[in-house]
Amino acid sequence: MHLIWGAEVDPALRPVLLVTLMGSLAGSSAWNFMGIWAVKELGATSTQLSYGYLLMAAVGGVGPAGESASSGPNATNAR
Repeated sequence: MHLIWGAEVDPALRPVLLVTLMGSLAGSSAWNFMGIWAVKELGATSTQLSYGYLLMAAVGGVGPAGESASSGPNATNAR
């Protein structure tokens, strides 16, 4: 932890960092288990699985890009 955030991490932030790390680990491992499930239970081939992962990555990348494109260069944030 010290290598990433330096020598001093505010003690109040430690639980937030821990929860964020655990959430990231759980989210990334879920895709591995989903791939195993697709192969074993649905009979998906490795090609089908790779195209499924590729499609999900493309859809995930379009979301943030579409958000910034839809706001336009002259958009203002109303608060």
